[in-house]
Amino acid sequence: MLENWCWQKSILERLSKHYQTGEQLPVAMLNDMIQAKHVNVAFGSLRQIYLSRLDLEIHSSHPPKSAEELQSLVDKLRPAITLVENPPGNNMLRTFGHLMNQYSASYYGYMWAEVLSADMLQVDLKRKES
Repeated sequence: MLENWCWQKSILERLSKHYQTGEQLPVAMLNDMIQAKHVNVAFGSLRQIYLSRLDLEIHSSHPPKSAEELQSLVDKLRPAITLVENPPGNNMLRTFGHLMNQYSASYYGYMWAEVLSADMLQVDLKRKES
C-alpha cells in the first residue's frame, strides 16, 4: 500500500526535495511525475501475468518434461500474453528464481497483492473524505 500512498501529490511534496539543497521539487515536475507514473504499467502487468502463467503451467499436473518443452512453453506464452516475441533461445526461466522457492504455483500472489493494496488505499481515501 505504501507505493500507492506515496504517489499522492501531498505526500510527494513532503517527501521530495533536492538531495543537496533541500529545495522542494517544482510543482510542474511533481505533476509530470504523477502523470508519468502509469506509463508502461500495462506492459509490466502483462509481464506479471506471463510469469504467473508460466509458474502455474510448470507446477501443473502436466508440467513440461524436458528443456525443449520448457523452451516451447516460453516461446508460446510470452508473445501470446506480453505481445512481445521471445528472442530465439531466450529462456528467462534460467534466472526466474521464484519458481523453485516456496512459491510453488503462487507467483500470481504478487498481482493479487497489488489489487488488495489499491483497494486498501481507496478505502483509506474515501474514509478521509467523509
